[in-house]
Amino acid sequence: MMELKPEIIAKGVVAASAGNHSKRISFAANLLKVPATIVMTQKAPISKINATRNYGVEVILHGDFFDDANKKALEIAKAEYKFFVHAFNDIDVISGQGTIGIEIFEELQDLDYVLVPIGGRGGFYPELPRILKQLIKSAN
Repeated sequence: MMELKPEIIAKGVVAASAGNHSKRISFAANLLKVPATIVMTQKAPISKINATRNYGVEVILHGDFFDDANKKALEIAKAEYKFFVHAFNDIDVISGQGTIGIEIFEELQDLDYVLVPIGGRGGFYPELPRILKQLIKSAN
């Protein structure tokens, strides 16, 4: 969100999530004082829904699957002129998620292995191994 122009920020952001992306976006929106609407699936775990709401963002429950929530979020973004923050198909999101590699390296420099999860639709996989490989010369 820090890459967005002030006039875009003023209108707010919208995102779709089955859970984890919603927490990241709502945390950043709260921190940066950006209005945010998060569309989550009706099947999202209540703990993730509550964690998202606790950051003061608007939460809309829609559909049973991520694609349903994503379609609704895109409709809201278009109708309300809000910026759509894609959960995994956005270079800024992927780059931001990859910074966890820097945190891992700073905390645990003497690593033999890092197991990177690739399940779900998250954006960790594309960037995290690349950053770790740059920081840890012995990484494969």
